[in-house]
Amino acid sequence: MPTKKSRRRYIGIDPGSKHCAIVDFQPPTKFHAHFTKVPSRIHSHFMGTPKEAEEFLESMITELTIASMSGEEPLIIIEKPTPHQIVPTSLIDTAIWMGRVQCVCDINEIDNDVIKPQEIKKILCGTARAKDKDRRQSLINLLGDTKKGSLLNGITSHRWAALSVAVAYWMKDEGLDLKTLLEVSPL
Repeated sequence: MPTKKSRRRYIGIDPGSKHCAIVDFQPPTKFHAHFTKVPSRIHSHFMGTPKEAEEFLESMITELTIASMSGEEPLIIIEKPTPHQIVPTSLIDTAIWMGRVQCVCDINEIDNDVIKPQEIKKILCGTARAKDKDRRQSLINLLGDTKKGSLLNGITSHRWAALSVAVAYWMKDEGLDLKTLLEVSPL
């Protein structure tokens, strides 16, 4: 289990079978987002060739290593898919990608953890039945609007999911609740 650090960087990852979004959230209001198109399945390899996946993960690890050397403590948080009765191939592909990220983090001794979508929804929206649009709205309520020049301007698609992963884990890690944060928001 990761430990709390005063200069913690929360790296939220929304893994996917075709796209992977990564958000670097440095509380309370600094972050940047990456949206990476993970190669589609090629022949018998999932998520592109092992070399393509390795190159992507190595570039991410290099950036986090530089951050660690400057006194920041990165924590990778990956949204863990929840299987239903019928497991689609895309969910299996997502789980494989998630495993690759965790392996690279473990090899490089970078803290990492997972968080379930239901937990993210409960933290950000107060209910596990919330939809993606509710997660997005909660982030807007907490961090401000999406107008040009604002902190959230340009966040789209999977980046919202990755940001929700990082923000929800930060709130959980710091013992912050939605009601208290909304009273003082936007951060």
